[in-house]
Amino acid sequence: MRSANDAVISIDERGIVAMWNPAAAALFGYTEEEMLGEPLTAIIPTRFRDGHEAGLQRVSAVVSIT
Repeated sequence: MRSANDAVISIDERGIVAMWNPAAAALFGYTEEEMLGEPLTAIIPTRFRDGHEAGLQRVSAVVSIT
């Protein structure tokens, strides 16, 4: 993932950034060190955050069931 040309970001079940590749750093302007352990909402525009949180809750509910 480090050599991918596309931004690759991985989050945990709480929405906390667990992986941030160099392409994500170039795209969003934050280094891996700045983003690891931070909520993904740091890069999501305010108007989209509620939708992101709702989607994360839906995914977490499905993953918890299976």
